[in-house]
Amino acid sequence: MIEIISFILTIVILVIVHEWGHYIVAKKLGVKILRFSVGFGTPIWTKKLGADETEFVLAPIPLGGYVKMLDEREGEVPPDQAHRAFNRQNLWVRSAIVFAGPGINFVFAILAFAAMFMVGMPALKPIIGNVTKDSPAALASIKFDETIISVNEEPVKSWDQVIQKTVTVILDGQPIVWETEDNRAYKQKVTLKLMLTADELTQGDLLEKIGVHRGSPKIPPILAEITPQSPAFKADLRAQDTILAINDTPVKIWEDVGKLINENKENSLNIKVLRGSQTLEFKITPEYSEQSKRYVIGIKPAHDPKLFERYMETEQYGIVAALQKGAEKTWEITVLTLKVLAKLLTLEMSPTKNLGGPVTMAQQAGAAFNQGGLIFLYFLGFVSANLAIFNLLPVPILDGGHLLTYALEAIKGSPLSETTLDIMQKAGLSVIALLFSFAILGDVTRLFG
Repeated sequence: MIEIISFILTIVILVIVHEWGHYIVAKKLGVKILRFSVGFGTPIWTKKLGADETEFVLAPIPLGGYVKMLDEREGEVPPDQAHRAFNRQNLWVRSAIVFAGPGINFVFAILAFAAMFMVGMPALKPIIGNVTKDSPAALASIKFDETIISVNEEPVKSWDQVIQKTVTVILDGQPIVWETEDNRAYKQKVTLKLMLTADELTQGDLLEKIGVHRGSPKIPPILAEITPQSPAFKADLRAQDTILAINDTPVKIWEDVGKLINENKENSLNIKVLRGSQTLEFKITPEYSEQSKRYVIGIKPAHDPKLFERYMETEQYGIVAALQKGAEKTWEITVLTLKVLAKLLTLEMSPTKNLGGPVTMAQQAGAAFNQGGLIFLYFLGFVSANLAIFNLLPVPILDGGHLLTYALEAIKGSPLSETTLDIMQKAGLSVIALLFSFAILGDVTRLFG
């Protein structure tokens, strides 16, 4: 239910933003707006507002929306209103109205990221935990407790930045160069020999392929909270219990607990705990969590917040710097998305493995919502930037397709023929249908393996 509500909320917010871009620019440039619809299908709510009596509509299918403008190609227009018809506007006015939709999505992304940076975004510092033996990281002499400070000369402050910049470097086909710093401020640059195809890049954990684990504080395996109705709750585990062993394997830190639970998956666990002066044993079977994408039993650790101080970084800026950071983040996402699109178009990346439809988006929206307001705000900014990029693709029926026809009109010196426009629209519909099919197939593949 949370995934469904989060998905609908995401779509409604971004549709309103996108269509408002078209609406406000068209209105400012004198084009009459007939309808502003959020959703498709038979309206469930309507209200007419303004001197033009624009009809604002809420419809039941939350997969998009539209702004309907006065247009002689779509119906009869009174002679005294003809000058306000969209089709009567000059090339630059029409282009501005069409571009305003994706343009406002970019602006929204910048503002969402800026707001996130103003509040302060906590992130895990790129401190190296364990290094897997004989992995690319081990062969490059990367060591435990070093901190990654740059990727191919680009400074990084969090694991998210390390992953994003490393992915970009791999997509560019360049060698991966990490600069690390140890506790004595000794710095070194290492080249990672990682042989991955673009398609393999998105499958599984990139850091695991490199051979490094995120550094984390050594939290003792003491329970602070038991999730109601979870396997641990039903077995009668309690707050302040200390886990001593799982399936006869000694447990020393909290990280051991998660690792052992996930390794055993749906198999029954024999968990030995210390409760006061008593040693107790419990049989508990983990269950898969869609939210965290791993097996869990419903327990949370007790820990001292000071343990996290060395490992956490909070990026917080004033309004001007936050806006700059928001613009930088939007640009990074745009560049990375375009690189991925290029790989998809050349079939270097599988469309079914790397495209997601409504189900994937709903899962991601739900996961972001569950992690709190800042993460959901980041998710909205990310999706808004991607929505802008998608709409600017030069595919007829999308905003980018309309801009393409206007560019051809400018070159030709006159509007394209109805026959040409009809052929382009049919081709555009075919491309969108193909992409949607791949996205749905991706959903099905992820759901049913």
